[in-house]
Amino acid sequence: MSRTTTTRTAVRGIVAATALAVLLGACSDSETPAPAASSSAPSESASAAEDTGTDACPDQNSITDAAEMETFATVGEVTAAQDEGAAVHGLTWRHYLPLTVTNPLDAACRINVVVSVTGSDDGYMDGGGTVVLEPGQTAELQIFDLDSEFTFDGDSEAAAPTETLAATVHQVSTAPVTHHYDADVEFGEITGEGAAAVLPVTVTKNGVLDDAPEGAGDDILFIEGLDGSGSVVGRFVATPDGSLEVGGTATYDVPATLAGNGDGNGFAYQPLSATEDIVEYRVVLYRPSLLR
Repeated sequence: MSRTTTTRTAVRGIVAATALAVLLGACSDSETPAPAASSSAPSESASAAEDTGTDACPDQNSITDAAEMETFATVGEVTAAQDEGAAVHGLTWRHYLPLTVTNPLDAACRINVVVSVTGSDDGYMDGGGTVVLEPGQTAELQIFDLDSEFTFDGDSEAAAPTETLAATVHQVSTAPVTHHYDADVEFGEITGEGAAAVLPVTVTKNGVLDDAPEGAGDDILFIEGLDGSGSVVGRFVATPDGSLEVGGTATYDVPATLAGNGDGNGFAYQPLSATEDIVEYRVVLYRPSLLR
């Protein structure tokens, strides 16, 4: 039986003129999908982001000290996956890098991580991801479609790049978290198979908070999925055409996997297999695409 979860919250947003570009642009198009058909049924206790305040998180444009960056992010070794993300590129196996992001600070923060990969034959990629994390919370991400830039010696799980790859956390930035809308958000159960899988999200916009900056443009809804340990294992972005009026309700079918991106309804930044571990969803950004 399908289950849904409903929450009432002053939905957390990020006050930064470039937040939309950072959230969408900094996430590599290589964070790709996984096994075939599956659905995720979060627990009844699922909730959107609670009010954690805006104090203490520094608004740092850039952290480049290697030791300090290591407290925020670490990159793993080249990893292979056989899933719909590989299939969308005409491959049996895709290759990516695992990225672990941690919030070492004492307040909730938006954390953006940029990773660069340099090949010994001059190949190069950069990208990464942006997450909103509570103090001590961790996000497990998959970044880069390595096969699009580097040559591997076969289409198999054991295939290796034909040049030596060096991955480095290039930059970390943080920004405080604040609020924009008061809204009720209901998450349905992921339905569909492979690239067609979607997360139904129903939003009722109750109002604009008194201290919210003036906004313009279409709304954007940024969602994170948490596993049983509280780690972020899924990221979803709804990009509806137009903005919901105050008092209005709308349901968005948000792509549940990167392989489903490009249908105009939004984006996802994980394989479908990762959604099997989600027990809770939270809204970490619901705001206009432009802030004045």
